[in-house]
Order: sequence, then C-alpha cells, then structure tokens
Amino acid sequence: MAGNASTAILTFTMTPELERVRARGRLLHPTFPDDVQMAPDMYGIAVPAHAENMNLPDLDDKRGILKYLGLNDSMIDWVLEKYHAEFSTDPEELAVKNDITYGETTSESFRYPLLDRLDSIVTHRDVPEIHELDINYDDYVRGGLAEGLRPEFAIFCGLHSSEPGYQREAYRDYFYTKGYQEHADDIIMSCSASLSRLWDDKFRFEKAKRQAEAQSSTAAVENVDSATSDAVREVT
Repeated sequence: MAGNASTAILTFTMTPELERVRARGRLLHPTFPDDVQMAPDMYGIAVPAHAENMNLPDLDDKRGILKYLGLNDSMIDWVLEKYHAEFSTDPEELAVKNDITYGETTSESFRYPLLDRLDSIVTHRDVPEIHELDINYDDYVRGGLAEGLRPEFAIFCGLHSSEPGYQREAYRDYFYTKGYQEHADDIIMSCSASLSRLWDDKFRFEKAKRQAEAQSSTAAVENVDSATSDAVREVT
C-alpha cells in the first residue's frame, strides 16, 4: 500500500457494534443478517447458507467486491488503481463453469475471473510492517487496520479472551505464531472463498426458482386448457 500507516489508522476503540460482530463469531461475515442459517457444504462443513437478504455484490462490482473482502476505502482505492494500471479491460466472462467433484458428489460451481484478479492484487499488497506492535489482542487488531482492513474485520486479526479458541492454550500459542499480516490475509481469503461459494449458491437458487416458476406457468396453462376442453364438451 502506498505510504505508511498513520497514527489514525492504528487507533482502535472497541464499540458496542464491534462487540456484537465479534460475539457472533468468525464464521459469519459482518454484513450477514443475525438470522442467517448454517448448512453443510459438499464437504460436510457447516457454512452460512445463501439468503436473499444477504445483499451480495454483483459480479462486476469491483468496489463492492473489495468491500466484501473487508478492505477500507483507502485500500480499495489503491487496489483499483493497481487493477486499472494492470488490466485495460475486464474479463470477457464474469463466471466460468467450474464444477467441483468430491467423492461421488458433483456440485455445480463457477470460477469468477474478476474476483481472481482482485484477489491477486490484494494478497500482494505492499504494506509497511509496524514493528512496535506487541503480541496481544489490541495490537494485532491495530495491525489488521494497518493492513487495510475495516474495523469489523480487523477485530478478528487477534484472538480475544471471549473466543472459545482462547481457552485452549495450544491453539492460543499457535494463533500468535502467525503475524497479524497472515491473519489479515486469512480473513481476506476466507471472505473471497465465502463470496465465491455464495455466488454459486445464489446461481443455483435463482436457477431452481426459474425452473419452479416455469413449471408453475406450464401447469397453469395446462389447467386452463383442460378447463377450456371441459367447457367445450359441455357446450357440444
């Protein structure tokens, strides 16, 4: 990222809203509604299920995608500047068929070239390291802010004492063997994988909805035809 992290970026104050986001846990994207349902993916892992009120960014909405990845406005502007310097045009296709097979199960899936391009730029961002930060929750959150994350994402760069993992000493020690930069990258990559999966889910949901509407329309026409035939027979 161009320039050094400022004191303002490193200032962190926990607010009631951030506490609410943290209490919901790391699995839920900060923008998700509180009533989001969890469902097993094709690997049997519980993940947030697609819902119509999730307000996902469109496939061509660069700024919306980067915001979903957790970036603040300054980092988003930097990424977009790098993007337009590197690419003269957007990908011809925003979704490329890429079905996934696991065991005997094949799931309809896609690859998203624009997301891939943005991912590559974000994960290769150049942010000066903040050497004076200590290995503790608040300083790791400040490190996440310096990495270009918004506060509601940066709070997961550290391991808070209220989180289940904190109570396990082995996990707590392991967590802090990684720098705040790695945790920031983990958060960004997790959001990217989440967005890709939810776009897939949305596509399947809308496809099933169209098929159901088409079947309903066909059934309605058949009912009208049947009723018309009955009426004709009665008249004759």
